[in-house]
Amino acid sequence: MKRYIAIAFCVFLAMPQHARAEAEDGKYDALVRTEGGTYRTPVEVRDGEVTVIHFLNAGDMTVTDNGRLKNGKAVAELQDASRVKIQITDPSYSESAGEEENGGE
Repeated sequence: MKRYIAIAFCVFLAMPQHARAEAEDGKYDALVRTEGGTYRTPVEVRDGEVTVIHFLNAGDMTVTDNGRLKNGKAVAELQDASRVKIQITDPSYSESAGEEENGGE
């Protein structure tokens, strides 16, 4: 039994690692909807999650919960406990960027 587990583990390690379908880290233009209105503003994406929203007049707000992007959209909570809806509008944004760069692996 131990032998089969060891073989299965070795096969798992030898398998190619597929890139997750997420955007490259960086700054993207987005529409951000708050209780006070809708704003076109830059957001920072890291590991497929929006991490910071750069409000032009109100400054930077850190996303503290649920910034995970799916199809370029997320519903997130900010550091002040307010909830926002985010939609990436930047034409350079693509959630499949990681797959394309790695040859679709």
